[in-house]
Amino acid sequence: FSQPPTFPLDIPKTQMCAHASPQGEKGEPISNVGDLRDDGVDGALRLGNLAPPHQPVAPTKRRFARSMRREPTEAEDRLWHELRGRRLDRIKFRRQVPVGKFIADFVCAEARLIVEIDGSQHADSNYDRVRDAELKARGFRVLRFWNDDVLRDLNAVCDTIIAYVRDESLRPWR
Repeated sequence: FSQPPTFPLDIPKTQMCAHASPQGEKGEPISNVGDLRDDGVDGALRLGNLAPPHQPVAPTKRRFARSMRREPTEAEDRLWHELRGRRLDRIKFRRQVPVGKFIADFVCAEARLIVEIDGSQHADSNYDRVRDAELKARGFRVLRFWNDDVLRDLNAVCDTIIAYVRDESLRPWR
């Protein structure tokens, strides 16, 4: 993209991604996100020097994140259906992940991207601004969608996520 896309993406429908993985000449997946490797020490996947060392998570926060995974909102559930198991363009996402003192809805560690799905209670939220600033200080970009966006036009949401994962120079609009 020559400039950051707007939501929904300003791409003609005929050129929109069908959420299939791009293939190279020999059929291997193409990724310009970077090399993800297993460092073999603790089984954790790390991205070059970008991934911080593992931070311990308080048991109460871990239990809370698990409970949030068990009871997603309708919008989170629909988006997770597209993101899980590398279904979206072979991109790895995790859901309801503790990051610092917060729990992120969806995290792509490779691209240092957090995707948040917000209801109306998040409109003009000072808490979200503070939260986003702390997550940005940890090296993440925070991409936010309204519940209605996910429920009405899931394909456009998925295409936007792919664009942000593949082009790390893109910055979220809200």
